[in-house]
Amino acid sequence: MKNSKDLQKIKGDASFRTFYRSKKNNSIVVYAKKEKKKNLLIYDAVNKILIKNKISAPNLISHNYKKNFIEIQDFGNVSLFKILKNKKKNKYSFFKNIIHILNKLQSIKTKKIKNFLNQNYKLQLYKNKILYNEAKLFSDWYVEKKLNKNKSLFKKKF
Repeated sequence: MKNSKDLQKIKGDASFRTFYRSKKNNSIVVYAKKEKKKNLLIYDAVNKILIKNKISAPNLISHNYKKNFIEIQDFGNVSLFKILKNKKKNKYSFFKNIIHILNKLQSIKTKKIKNFLNQNYKLQLYKNKILYNEAKLFSDWYVEKKLNKNKSLFKKKF
């Protein structure tokens, strides 16, 4: 991986990926210790499908699959959550754009693409079992985290 002095760890998602912001390259290093195929190859393939369909996703800059990382474009640290939290912002245009993007996602016809190892990747059908697993992940990871945070706030007040 790059010089660790140039990298700053940033919040990630509920996967086994760890994200680092490169101070020099305007990029994000995505490191995956577990499930490399899912966390690097499929991640890249899905981003390529999104980009091909004119949906904003980070471009791949470089990769070292043997060392468990890829480097992708950095879109900055302003999240939609931060924008929507700002009470002064007009949120209508953001929600309108989100609905537009959701419609574009539903109309994607591309099912196959080559990943950065030049292997074909075929998008799997989004079946009820996958939907259930995603919903379960949300409740197991996010809701549990949120409930624990609220419990500790409640304990501090009393």
